[in-house]
Amino acid sequence: MATLDDFDGVYFTVTSLMLHHAEVMRDCEIVVVDNNPNSKHGKLVKDWILNRVPNGYYYPYEASTGTAQSRNEVFRHARGESVLCIDCHVMLVPGAIQKLIEYFQNNSDCHDLLSGPLLSDCGVLSATHQRPEWSNGAWGVWSVDQRGMNPEGEPFEIWQQGMGLFSCRHDAWVGFHPDFRGFGGCETYIMEKFRKNGSRVLCCPWLRWTHRFQRPEGVPYRVEYEDRIRNYIIGFQELGLDVEPVLKHFKVPHERAAALTYSKLEPEETANYAVVGDRAFGGVDMRGLVLSKYLSCKLVTPKQTQRMARRKTIITIKDGFSPTIIREKCDRLIYDPLDVFCSIGTDVAPVNYWRSQFQRHNFDDLIATSPACYEVMREAVPDHVAVHLVPHQSDSRIEKSWHNPDGPIVYSGLKCFVESGLDRIQKACQLLGKEFIIGDSYDVLKGASLALALRLPPFDTALNRYCKPQIKLANAAAACLPAVSTECPAATSLYPEITTVPVNFTVPELAGVMQQALEGPALTNPYSNSDYLMAMDRILQRETVVVYTAIFGGYDSLKEPQDQIPGVKYICFTDNPNLKSKVWNIQYRRPTGDPLMQAKSFKILAHEALDCDISLWIDGRVEVHKLNGAINQLKTDLALHRHEQRNCIYEEASHCMRVKRGDPRQIEDAITRYKSEGHPPQYGLWNGGIILRRHTPDITTFNREWWREVSVGTTRDQIVLPVVLRRLGTPFETFPKDMPLYGIGDHLK
Repeated sequence: MATLDDFDGVYFTVTSLMLHHAEVMRDCEIVVVDNNPNSKHGKLVKDWILNRVPNGYYYPYEASTGTAQSRNEVFRHARGESVLCIDCHVMLVPGAIQKLIEYFQNNSDCHDLLSGPLLSDCGVLSATHQRPEWSNGAWGVWSVDQRGMNPEGEPFEIWQQGMGLFSCRHDAWVGFHPDFRGFGGCETYIMEKFRKNGSRVLCCPWLRWTHRFQRPEGVPYRVEYEDRIRNYIIGFQELGLDVEPVLKHFKVPHERAAALTYSKLEPEETANYAVVGDRAFGGVDMRGLVLSKYLSCKLVTPKQTQRMARRKTIITIKDGFSPTIIREKCDRLIYDPLDVFCSIGTDVAPVNYWRSQFQRHNFDDLIATSPACYEVMREAVPDHVAVHLVPHQSDSRIEKSWHNPDGPIVYSGLKCFVESGLDRIQKACQLLGKEFIIGDSYDVLKGASLALALRLPPFDTALNRYCKPQIKLANAAAACLPAVSTECPAATSLYPEITTVPVNFTVPELAGVMQQALEGPALTNPYSNSDYLMAMDRILQRETVVVYTAIFGGYDSLKEPQDQIPGVKYICFTDNPNLKSKVWNIQYRRPTGDPLMQAKSFKILAHEALDCDISLWIDGRVEVHKLNGAINQLKTDLALHRHEQRNCIYEEASHCMRVKRGDPRQIEDAITRYKSEGHPPQYGLWNGGIILRRHTPDITTFNREWWREVSVGTTRDQIVLPVVLRRLGTPFETFPKDMPLYGIGDHLK
């Protein structure tokens, strides 16, 4: 049952169950969902249910007031194969629950919604169902069917009945619309939804109940006509029912209907997610703000969690919140602890620590920031808990050009973390003729020659060595700096190339290691905000998207996209180690022969180059002005632009030979083969400069066939593309002309 400020109702209903249905109650649980748990009534209900009621379970629910969502919560928490949901001021005739249990046992495939006759307070039958008429602000008028007069009669089908009592199998529950609020509009919606699912609504003559309607103090909640109208409109629209009778009965103008339906709704993403964390911590500020903006949801402070609406998924970052409250507010709890343990003074074993964290938080997912941390967490938590490797991203404000070989050696962080080795660090820097600078901001990296990332006493505990996020190294990589770390598994597992020094280093040891790092390569490929959001997309089972290009042999100049979408990763593969960009993630690849074919391999074999769900290829000479929703275009697995000048591969072949693009002999040989296999003229021609793909097995087959044909025939992939599409019958769609909006420049070569 669901309740709101009605201890008396809960008390007498539950007491009646225990006294008048004792023969079956030992096989039942009693679930109470409290819509106002912090009130005087709520505290009494909780204490009484948990301490006085065998098999009694109490669940607070504050996310929204009203019967619909509270009843959804009843089914979420109930564990029985079948559920009888009743109001907290309903009583059943003796034997009714026994007969209900027997009915479900005898009808194991029943997915119907069951109700029963409503009795007056003195036991006289008042109503077996409701007929479809408008009366007193609701659709449904109480009526009596003679088949319900016999308490031993067979169930019969009805249109609807009041929802003071109803029952169904747990797995048959269809659920109320998540945007229902307040009171009213529930009966018609849920019963029509059962019918839409192929089930029936039945009146069981033996499932008799009575309902207290009188309240000497009045109902403790406000019944708003606006909520009732809104529920009717939302429900009718979802089920495909005509809303005109609703608008007519409540005298609602059409222009007002839209406002009633949507004015109080949050965006869909907001209803699904919340991010919880204290922004006083830098890591929470970095991760929480980026993630909440990307998911279009709130970054909730720990103090706000008590009043927070319920979410399907909550991501908690670091600590400072009540685990009990958070666990009750969501279906899925993702815990990103970062360095929540950094203030712990004891050298507790990492496995024991994470085991205790699971017992405290009862999370569904746990995030590790390094491979070493992942291994520890995986050993500590139960198998059903998912552990994800998500390194800490670098600060997005750090520039790749900050590296200065003649600059100082720096430590970006609080002085206390290197206090125990400060004298040795300064002397080692003097041996190298370098200045040593400490700063508590990432700005200290600007103009530096080397960054230190050390774990010194008392901060060289096992937890810190294995599990502390390596943001200092991520920031060093973002600034293209070499770095030195202590021999710390968290660092070496994430950056195998890192130069390390023992915790108890001597001055000459540190100087030698720093000199080695200064002469070696800088850290590269920092973990960015886009990497972080793509990782969270995978955890949340959202599609990951990459926009990518390839520039080899100096064939094109890299053009910065003017329309950058948060969470979309921009990657440029190149053989130019000096290529720079503020947007593109530059991924260097060693030259392997013909630069044109090397670039085409990335273009065509997208499934080998990228780990994502959707990719958008952009030729090096293409400058994207605005994506115009292109990422959301895919209804099939492939989208292309039509060629603006031609519609035939044979005309394209003649054009390429005329302007000397491609090997003429290869083109002629390919065209001869395509004619012999019957490829028709004017079949179509598509621009290979922009390609949107969903990475499915069928698209992998398409990519491989396209690459095989380009490798053995002509390198002019636009000539080959229509042939492969026709051969495989690959479904695809055509972009509108302005999706995306782009410009095409000239090749440098």
